[in-house]
Amino acid sequence: MQSSVGFNSKVAENTSAFSKYAIDDSVSGWRSQANSGVNHQFLSVDGFTLDGGLETVQTLSGEDDNADYIAPRMGFTYLQQKHYKITGKTELRFGQDRTDSLSTLTGTLKAGQHWTLFSQARHFASSYDETSLLLGTAYRPVGKDAANHLTRLRWVKKSAEIDQTRYILSHHLNFAPVSRFTLMAQVAGKFAESEDISAFTYLTRGRLLYDVTDWLDAGFHAGILHQVDSDTRLLSWGPEVGVKVFKNLWTSVGYNFSGFYDEDFGEANYWSRGFYIKLRMKFDEESISSIGRVAKRIVGKQ
Repeated sequence: MQSSVGFNSKVAENTSAFSKYAIDDSVSGWRSQANSGVNHQFLSVDGFTLDGGLETVQTLSGEDDNADYIAPRMGFTYLQQKHYKITGKTELRFGQDRTDSLSTLTGTLKAGQHWTLFSQARHFASSYDETSLLLGTAYRPVGKDAANHLTRLRWVKKSAEIDQTRYILSHHLNFAPVSRFTLMAQVAGKFAESEDISAFTYLTRGRLLYDVTDWLDAGFHAGILHQVDSDTRLLSWGPEVGVKVFKNLWTSVGYNFSGFYDEDFGEANYWSRGFYIKLRMKFDEESISSIGRVAKRIVGKQ
């Protein structure tokens, strides 16, 4: 999981430049990266857009055998009357020791006033090949935003020296009984098989946030990871403090007194033992417009 902040600026007709700083908590520890590049829109007609770009990634701290790379990419977006959206992207990553490729195809469908369906197919080719398929539903009542539900089913096939297949099912709940309290909960299970070996793991975790002021919040979370075959239970727990940067955009710092890591469960990096930092954003038209206005003012002053 990665937290990032940056800016985007128009440099020519249909061309923009971007720069961002990213913090990533991987299994081997914290890693910070500087990303910069350009995007260009080649075509826009009847809801279909075709674009491409070039991005450079430089690792400032941390270790990765192919962390620095240059990545040309091409992508498209098709939006039909705000009912459904299809996006696709493919990129090559030219690193120091190898060349990787990543291709994704994503679709979302508005299935009524409160429901959204989504899916994503992804293929990553490197020293190994990994193909995944994600299917999900989101329920967010319009006008009654006290409880939101998200359900995800993911299939992952990894081809390496030892092939592995994983199935991950999870359900997420955000519940705000009163304006200042938010309760987040997740239950998830994973079945993994490799040659003659199979294993089942399930996760239960919760998080409570309290808005101390309009710009400051405090929280506490705890979770249990149960590896059934070995009958091993791992606990993660700790506090966090968040500050509002823009409307609906927060940065949080926390510390886990004990922890665990499993890359197949969402926000896995924030449950490892030790300090972490992350950004949280509620994506809606108003919050994105607010960030854009502030970014333009900052760029204009430079």
